[in-house]
Amino acid sequence: MDTPNVSLDELTIDNSEVVGLNGRPSGYCGYSPPIVRHIPSNSFCVLSYSRMPAVVWNREFVIREMAQLGRIKLLKHPLKLPLCSLNPQKQQPLVVWAKLSFLRMIDLENDKDFWSHLRWPSFAELPLRFIDTDHRIGLNCETEESVQRLFGEYATILRNRFDLLMQQVLLYPESLKQIAMMGLQAERDLEKRYWMYARVAMVSEKKVAEQIFRGAVQPIYKESTWDQFLNDMRSLNQQSETILTPSTVTSSESHQKIWTSFVIESEAGTLDSVS
Repeated sequence: MDTPNVSLDELTIDNSEVVGLNGRPSGYCGYSPPIVRHIPSNSFCVLSYSRMPAVVWNREFVIREMAQLGRIKLLKHPLKLPLCSLNPQKQQPLVVWAKLSFLRMIDLENDKDFWSHLRWPSFAELPLRFIDTDHRIGLNCETEESVQRLFGEYATILRNRFDLLMQQVLLYPESLKQIAMMGLQAERDLEKRYWMYARVAMVSEKKVAEQIFRGAVQPIYKESTWDQFLNDMRSLNQQSETILTPSTVTSSESHQKIWTSFVIESEAGTLDSVS
């Protein structure tokens, strides 16, 4: 069977669709190049404009085999490519995904009583689309520029929320650690990621903190030392006493734009459209 050959200039909103993502979702959030189907030829590729010399198109049986091997994730319901990701702009599209627990944390201000009572919101008080377990994932497809900006905003929200809640003695370290881990996974700036590692470590047991430093921090930040890492954690603890207002830890317009309409995937692999 001949290998299909489709020019990227041929792709349009009407003749293409996102049917999966390269790799598989893990952690709280992330993004990946989309698996795109060219409908007229029923051929598939990982859409990456930076790939040289060109993208590789495959038949459906190849894509199915890759999914069975766990190299890609296929969706039950396809997504649309962003218009500006097609000719002539050709901005790189990405499938962005996040666990609903992550999205709930970003939208925490929807719980009107949170700031006055300093407690976790109950599921019953949240919008219907966020009522579920940690095994459910929201997905959408946006341009790389939009996704990078969104994740930068997410990281800032979670970093500020962590620093604010560090002052509250009612919260367990595991709750703070979850917020820090979410912020670490959202953060893409290398310098800022260092400080998110420090936040995760400062609410962990000493043995775990040492493992974080030896296994994650030191290999990337070559000049860092354990003593310096400890001093930076102490510095963060002092900074957390600075008063932050709820307005510094709320979701953004980018968040509302991307998650206005998305799909939800369960652990079992079933996808349901959400609007």
